Amino acid sequence: MDINDRTRIRINNSFNNKKRGIMRSDKGFLGLAFLPIIIWLYFIVCWIVNLVKLVSCDFDAPYKDEIIHAIGLIGPAAGITAWF
Repeated sequence: MDINDRTRIRINNSFNNKKRGIMRSDKGFLGLAFLPIIIWLYFIVCWIVNLVKLVSCDFDAPYKDEIIHAIGLIGPAAGITAWF
């Protein structure tokens, strides 16, 4: 078996896998497809945590915690301020 035979076998195997819908990059693509969903879920959970922490604040001076958690209710800042 020479190099050309081995190359021909690899090409045939690759062609057969594509015909059956089996490709190596499909597994990686599936993982990347869930990445935006995971990011959105993270920010939704952080927003809820910020809301709960803001409601549980005492609103007495100093207002540092209240300000941080109120800012966290605005968009992607929740991902950072939820854990303060």
